[in-house]
Amino acid sequence: MDANLSTHYVVRKLHSLTGIVPVGLFLIEHIFTNSFAVRGPGDYDRAVEFLQGIPYLPVFEACFIILPLYFHGLYGLIITYDAGFNARNYPGRSNVMYLLQRASGAITLVFVTAHVYMTRWANLASGVEINFETVSEHLSSGWMFGFYALGVLAAVFHFANGAWNFSITWGIVVGRGSQRAFWWCCIALGAAMYLAGLNALFAFAGRAVVF
Repeated sequence: MDANLSTHYVVRKLHSLTGIVPVGLFLIEHIFTNSFAVRGPGDYDRAVEFLQGIPYLPVFEACFIILPLYFHGLYGLIITYDAGFNARNYPGRSNVMYLLQRASGAITLVFVTAHVYMTRWANLASGVEINFETVSEHLSSGWMFGFYALGVLAAVFHFANGAWNFSITWGIVVGRGSQRAFWWCCIALGAAMYLAGLNALFAFAGRAVVF
């Protein structure tokens, strides 16, 4: 195999893997932690305090969250730039989902960058405490709430659809029947994650929790 092709193959595989581990798992954990907001400020603040008490947290975040996330995101932009979109001429489900996967990835990268800058970076650089009150203030404006609702939707869709693609490209789910069944499992997982994330946003914003 040509060396360039071999390197490209390995990088593509790493790109696919990091979308699930650790980035996808972190997304699940993040939505789960934020869901404590539904139970009130005290429960959420205790959950955040527990996470912030993890030893060597900045090193852990940099090595196992930030670096894999931006490798996955930036290499995804390269793939998007090199891709030839033909969903308009061939509006099949696979082509449309491919387009949505790339678009949701770009939106997610912008959203995550803004979110990290406005929350985690503010905490590290200026000591702004991350708690229920500060997040609620952050989401108090309608446009910010809408930005987060869109960002969470893009992130969840990108993960759920990516998990289905991952299962096929890595040879985990084989056979058309199994792939179809796992497709519906991914849809159910994505819907549950988004509803949980949206519920947390409503709780932070002081609006009625919808479910």
